[in-house]
Amino acid sequence: MFKKSMKNLSYIVLLWALFSACDLSQVVQEEYENNHTETEDLTENNTDSETGNDPTEEVTEGESEEATTDRSLTPSFNVGEEKVIAFYNVENLFDAKDDPKTNDSQFLPGGDYGWNSSIYKQKLKNTAKVISELGGAAGPDVVGLCEIENKGVLKDLVKELNISGRDYKIVHEESKDHRGIDVALIYDANSFTYEGHQTHTPTLKWDRGYTTRDILEVKGSFANNEPIYLLVNHWPSRRGGQEKSESKRVEVAKAAKKAVDAIFAEDKDANILLMGDFNDDPFNKSIAQTLSAKENKNQVKDKGLFNVTGKLLDKNSTGTLTYQGKWNLFDQLIISEDMVAGQNPLRYVDNSTTIFNPEYVQVPYGRSKGHPRRGIFRGKYQKEGYSDHFAVFLKVSIH
Repeated sequence: MFKKSMKNLSYIVLLWALFSACDLSQVVQEEYENNHTETEDLTENNTDSETGNDPTEEVTEGESEEATTDRSLTPSFNVGEEKVIAFYNVENLFDAKDDPKTNDSQFLPGGDYGWNSSIYKQKLKNTAKVISELGGAAGPDVVGLCEIENKGVLKDLVKELNISGRDYKIVHEESKDHRGIDVALIYDANSFTYEGHQTHTPTLKWDRGYTTRDILEVKGSFANNEPIYLLVNHWPSRRGGQEKSESKRVEVAKAAKKAVDAIFAEDKDANILLMGDFNDDPFNKSIAQTLSAKENKNQVKDKGLFNVTGKLLDKNSTGTLTYQGKWNLFDQLIISEDMVAGQNPLRYVDNSTTIFNPEYVQVPYGRSKGHPRRGIFRGKYQKEGYSDHFAVFLKVSIH
C-alpha cells in the first residue's frame, strides 16, 4: 500500500513539474516579447529633443552609434561619485580621403603634409592615447573636441579608444568654417545621459561672409538626473595679430554669452560648462569682459561664470600652448555659479582642474623642451607628435 501511494505521488510530482515548466517558458517568452517591443518603441521615438534631428541614424556594422536620448539607459551612482569632463584640441584630425565639404587638400596623398592612411592611423592612435588617460586610467566621462574634420573621423576615434567599461557616443554638426574643421563632443553612455543639442552660429556685423566654427550646445545629465549644459567652443585664431583679430573673438564671445543667458532665462540655477580653445587668455577682453568669467570664485555673482582654469597660466612656465617661447592658456573650462555652491546636486571638485601634460606629449629636448609635442612641425607630420595644445580636464561630484 505504501509503495503504491509513493508511486502515485511520483506521478503527481512529475505532472506538476511539467505544468510548471510550461508556465515558466510562457512567462519567459512573454517577458522577452514585452522587452523587445519596448526597445523598438524607444528606437522609433528616439529623436533630438532640441532640433528634431534623429541622432541615431543608421550606421554600418562596427561603427559606434550616434547620441541617444534613451532614458532607460540612465545609470546608477554613488553619492559623491566623481565624473571627469575634459577638452582637447586634437590639432587637425583629418583622414586621408577627399571630403568635398572640407578644405582638406593639405591632408590628402600628395598634399602639403604628405598625409596618407598610415599617418591617419598613427594620428588616431596618438589622439586616443591622450584621451584615454584624461582624469585617470578609466578615462573621461565627457570630452569636448576641436579641429575635427567630420563625423567619420570621430567614429574612427571612438573605435580606437576602446576603453573597458566605456561606451562612447558622438554629438557633432557640420559647420561652415572656412578651414573645414568642427567642434564635437563624445560622452560615455554608461555615465552620461544625452538629452539634446543645438548649434549657435556666430556672425560678424561688418563681414557677413566670414565663417567660423559653430558653438555646440549639448544638454544632458549624469546619474542624478541634474541637467548640465555643455558648450563646446573654438573661437577665431589670432591670425594677423592679437589686437587686429580681437574683435572677431569678442563677437563670438557675445554669441556664447547670448546662449548662456538663454539657458539662465529658462533655469536661473542652471549648471553650465563652457569649454574650448578660445584663442584668448583668461584675462583678455573676450573672456574677462564679454563673458565676464571671473578667475576668483569669490567674485562670481548670481548667474555668473567662474573660470576654473584662470589661475593656471604662468607666461614663463605653464599653459596649454606656446607662441614665440611664451605660454598661453587658450584651452579653458568655465562653469556657472551654481556648480561652485556647496549644496548643489552637481558640484565642481575644488582644485581638480588639470592641464594634462605628461612627458610623452612634451618636446623632450632643445629650446622647446616641455612645450606641446605637435603633430605637424615645419610642414611635416611627426609620428611622435600629439597636438600643439595640451588637454584640460576637471572633476564634478554628483549628489
